[in-house]
Amino acid sequence: MSPFYGAMTGAMRGALWLLARWRVERQGSLPSGPLIIVANHMSLADPPLLAASLPRRVRFLAKRELFSIPLVGLAVRLYGAIPLSREALDRQALARAEAWLVAGGALALFPEGTRSRDAILRQGRPGVGYLALRTGAPLVPVAITGTEGLLRPWRLLRRPLITVRVGEPFTVGERVERPQKQETQACTDAIMIRVAALLPEARRGTYQGRPRTETAALFTKER
Repeated sequence: MSPFYGAMTGAMRGALWLLARWRVERQGSLPSGPLIIVANHMSLADPPLLAASLPRRVRFLAKRELFSIPLVGLAVRLYGAIPLSREALDRQALARAEAWLVAGGALALFPEGTRSRDAILRQGRPGVGYLALRTGAPLVPVAITGTEGLLRPWRLLRRPLITVRVGEPFTVGERVERPQKQETQACTDAIMIRVAALLPEARRGTYQGRPRTETAALFTKER
């Protein structure tokens, strides 16, 4: 773990204990070795919140535009984020993410690709399905609630309830050497259904009313 990552994660935990009612709910332990963590996204606070809520060091895929902003760009680099273009399937970024997973690292993704301003889950982009199929790495779904609107300072005066709900690990079936576009999107949707199941029903958006059994053939529970 880099000194910057450790310091930022520690500072985030301190801020959460002081300024919010922070709760982490886990349905299972995180596996060792390669791991893909998949979460919904509502706030700029979500990446450091996720890092503070998990016992493993994680790397993030972050939109490329952040790296060109003074100070912010330096911070995300020191944090170890991997720059990602959102215009199309960024194979260079996915190759770096895959190499991190192959080396046994934990990778966190927000498949919606942008923050949901209304806290409603949006359809995931195919990158997470591509990585899941290519690597066969275990996945862990995560649902974040309470970070919407945190940029309004007055909300912190009320110590908002922030919950990070960590689901059970699961795996995709056998590895696929060259996943096709339709296949990667179907896999992404199946993964996002797991995230949706951890959210309040009114926030499941695109995935509301779609049971996990709809895509159960794709997955096995991680042991």
